Amino acid sequence: MSFQQGLSGLNATSKSLDVMGNNIANSNTYGAKSARAEFADVYAGAIIGTGVSLVDVSQQFTQGNLTATANPLDLAIDGIGFFQVADGSGTVYSRNGQFKVDRDGYIVNNQKQQLMGYPADANGLIVPGKSTPLITPTGAGVAPKITDSIKMELNLPAGAADTEPLAVLNAATLALAAATAAQTANPSTANAAVVNAAQIKFDAATASNTAAVAKIAAGQSPVDFKNPKTYNNATSITAYDNLGREVAVTFYFQKATDYANPALPVDKWNVYVTADGVEIPANSLGPRQVIFSGGIAQPMLPAGVETLDILASVPPAATRSAITGVTLDISRATQFGSPTCRKTAMRRARWWASRSATTASSAHAIRTARRRRWGRW
Repeated sequence: MSFQQGLSGLNATSKSLDVMGNNIANSNTYGAKSARAEFADVYAGAIIGTGVSLVDVSQQFTQGNLTATANPLDLAIDGIGFFQVADGSGTVYSRNGQFKVDRDGYIVNNQKQQLMGYPADANGLIVPGKSTPLITPTGAGVAPKITDSIKMELNLPAGAADTEPLAVLNAATLALAAATAAQTANPSTANAAVVNAAQIKFDAATASNTAAVAKIAAGQSPVDFKNPKTYNNATSITAYDNLGREVAVTFYFQKATDYANPALPVDKWNVYVTADGVEIPANSLGPRQVIFSGGIAQPMLPAGVETLDILASVPPAATRSAITGVTLDISRATQFGSPTCRKTAMRRARWWASRSATTASSAHAIRTARRRRWGRW
């Protein structure tokens, strides 16, 4: 009996080493999960057991590390779940996300099993139902679809300094009037210094506003897009023309407080838009605006969507076709006290643009532009 017990222990240790060796051998295998040998006592109708036996080798489905690769079809699952792959013999579930495109356009693994999933319609929306093998277009590729909508959700910082020349001038006028009144009521050296400082700011604001008025009269933009002091914040998205060519659309936000009622100023933000560095005019009444009134964090205007027309580039630099009738929705903007910055990845405010174009550069690389691009301000 003692010999049998000892022999069972040696056998169990050998199997445990087998499991450990297999774990080590697959330490660099993508999708492989470590296993654990599980043992139990063996009894044969006696109080004293007759040894030990291996009852199960269980896989440990713990989250592995995510690794970046050069293959755009390498996938990984963060959390629970499996990739569903299939061949003629049936369906298999795997955590190995090493995929490639075969000559027929199907996404397959190294065992030639096809990756299963749900298809998308012409608008890029997932069609739920029975999973089917995923196939990528080959040959002529996918016809591009022009961008038709831009939706932005962002935060504009409450308490930001004015950058519109007229608003700066109005604020300087009020400050100079207040300083002058204080000096008149209580003449002193300190108050005189405040008046002098306010006068300097007023003169500078007057000169800046005069220059801006002259630019507007000459049909030019009052904003110098290369000078960040003329606006508060800027962000960019990518639109696509009818040929699938990328167009960099940049939005510039300029604080322009309305001091018509000094006791309750209205927060206004002028919005200027450029396409590949060329301004997209709004209308003859002035720039687009986002208006917050009465200390409310949600904008009073715009209440809905606007239309954005991106003109074609001028020859010989004909790099894009006209993109007209794009619906622009910035009605979900907010105005809170947190600072904003350009494309910073750790902010709550978000913007996205629906990009409605799809281009295929080869049978192995597809860029789908009917996507939502997320960023953080």
